Amino acid sequence: EGFKNVAGKFALMHGTGDDNVHYQHAAVLADLLVAKGVSPDKFQMVAFTDSDHGISLHGATEWIYKFLTAKLWEEVERKDDVFVHQWSRRGVLDVPVGEATERAVA
Repeated sequence: EGFKNVAGKFALMHGTGDDNVHYQHAAVLADLLVAKGVSPDKFQMVAFTDSDHGISLHGATEWIYKFLTAKLWEEVERKDDVFVHQWSRRGVLDVPVGEATERAVA
């Protein structure tokens, strides 16, 4: 239920040859998310054939960095009414992102 209501998006990447965390674990998680109604625009899964836990075969490391950079940028650019963490104390500001940024700059 919690994944379905996440404000942003998330991705699951896994090497099919991983012997530390077996691929079946990722497959079960993906199946659970689909069964719980997590939409395709919120969740993306990428499998790297024969890659181990480090996912480095066939230039995968560079691809992953580009992929994660793009995903991070999407989150930075996301414009909804999420709340911003106030780093000076534990807790969440009760202020939308745009207003929090204006206050921080002022």
